[in-house]
This record gives sequence, C-alpha cells and structure tokens, in this order.
Amino acid sequence: MALLRALWDYPEEPATWQIFQAAALDVDAAINLIQEFAETAFVIIKHTNACGAATGSSVKEAYQKAFQADTISAFGGVLA
Repeated sequence: MALLRALWDYPEEPATWQIFQAAALDVDAAINLIQEFAETAFVIIKHTNACGAATGSSVKEAYQKAFQADTISAFGGVLA
C-alpha cells in the first residue's frame, strides 16, 4: 500500500482512501488467486473473499460458472 499512497498526490489522506485501499486489496487478491490456475479461469473477489472461481474452455464459460457460484455477492466485486 505504500506505493499506492506514494502515487496518491495529496498531503493528507482523502476521505475515499479506505474505499480505494479496499479495492486495491481486492485486485491483489484476484491476481493472486487467478495465478493459481494453469488453465483458463475467472475469479470474482469482494472484500478479499472469493465470491466465485471457475475454469472453463473460454473466459466467457469460466466467467459464467464463477458468477453462478454467488450471483448476489458478485455485485460490486473485482473481476479477473
């Protein structure tokens, strides 16, 4: 997070920093999880928890499977 804070060009912490930081953590979690798969995969992360993760013969198929795992929690999550 230090790099992200260094890139944020404000002398004080903006009110939206916590939201930005949470989203950055979700992106990091998504990248880490997607790297666990050797085949075509798709993951949905919300609040650093996987809402869905699946493999498929295409990205579209993997997305559809991952989305069906939890269609409610997937709303507002990070897609990777």
